Amino acid sequence: MVSTPPRTACDRSRDGTSRHDINESFTSTNTDESSDDDSEVQRAQETIEASYRCHPLLDDSTFRLNERSYEKLRQGLQVSGLLRYFDEEVRSDWNPETGKLTLRAATSCVHNVTNALLVDAIKKELDRVAEKHHDLRRDREKLGDGNCCSLSNAPTNRASSLHKSPDGQFYYDGVRGSPFIIEIAYSERKENLEAKICEYFRGIPSVCTILAIDIDYPTSQERLDRHHKRRATISLWTAERTDDNHTTVKCHRNEVFRQHRGRASPGQLAIPFKFFLPPGKRTNKPVQDEVLVFPYRSLAGMVKKAEDRQRLADRPSQHPPPKRLTLTFVDENDNVVKVDSGEPEAKRRRANPPPVRDSRKELSREPGRLTSNEGLVD
Repeated sequence: MVSTPPRTACDRSRDGTSRHDINESFTSTNTDESSDDDSEVQRAQETIEASYRCHPLLDDSTFRLNERSYEKLRQGLQVSGLLRYFDEEVRSDWNPETGKLTLRAATSCVHNVTNALLVDAIKKELDRVAEKHHDLRRDREKLGDGNCCSLSNAPTNRASSLHKSPDGQFYYDGVRGSPFIIEIAYSERKENLEAKICEYFRGIPSVCTILAIDIDYPTSQERLDRHHKRRATISLWTAERTDDNHTTVKCHRNEVFRQHRGRASPGQLAIPFKFFLPPGKRTNKPVQDEVLVFPYRSLAGMVKKAEDRQRLADRPSQHPPPKRLTLTFVDENDNVVKVDSGEPEAKRRRANPPPVRDSRKELSREPGRLTSNEGLVD
């Protein structure tokens, strides 16, 4: 047992607090903070494990972690065998500067369909412009859409590097990162959107252009009402680095393109072709200023299609599937290769126990010998 040294006058501070009191208070504070960190790590890991077990997130979940806690989370996921799932299948944003980990929720039909229709429209406009100007064909061939692939400024050190999972993106072959990002949001506050824009432009150097669509979030009753039409806003942002320590961010457009009740606003969005190119591939040729055109009426139609799809998904099914459906798998020649009754493996084993083996008919383990003991005389 270690004895506590007697306190002397030198151990007292001017306000009467002893060094031991200060040390005890400091230790208690650190213990509380460590306990909070461990609790947050556990909460994050349980959320990831639940999503792996087919319990998707209904809303974005945010966790306050420092770099040490984030690394501890990754170690825990490594032990449980879920680190690869987390890195490759879970949409997440991690910012070491703010200590904020956000697990992105499972996206709705409105979100997914709007994003898919927008990406498809962009690709068609890129093709149209490249067909019109042959000098842009090579650049068009190098542009591809990467959907929600994760972006990072330093992928080798995940704990200390920013990671973002955009809703959509266009990359350029041979160039790391993506210059063009798409974000689809629900009732995003202006401050939150600008904070998200800052994270991309400050933390991911490859990002030069961000196209954001913000759709009003409806209540559950409004989602079922076919007459309810959501208001939607579109904004276009670019970043131009003027020197090593300064970047100019410009908002080119921030307008409502779809009014309440679904009426499209007059006007259109024009995006220069060069906004899809990385800075090193941009030139002063006027041809790169050729614009992609998106009438607001077309954009509003995308949101309408997404709303219609969402209503179908929300509507209760009138023909629910049977509780147990037997699946028969066949090959290209229609030969049956597998029949799955849908019963759990453990239940099938109990219902069909393996036959009792006859020790006289055990297979020989020695190569080149008889494969069975059948026919041998005792």
